[in-house]
Amino acid sequence: MLIHWCRMHVFLPQVLILSFISFLIPKHRQSIH
Repeated sequence: MLIHWCRMHVFLPQVLILSFISFLIPKHRQSIH
């Protein structure tokens, strides 16, 4: 159980960062055009 929690603890921040980047990129492109 602890190992599974550690995996999630490492996995979740990556997902949040990816979703945050994918959220920022379209706005950045719109501001350029």
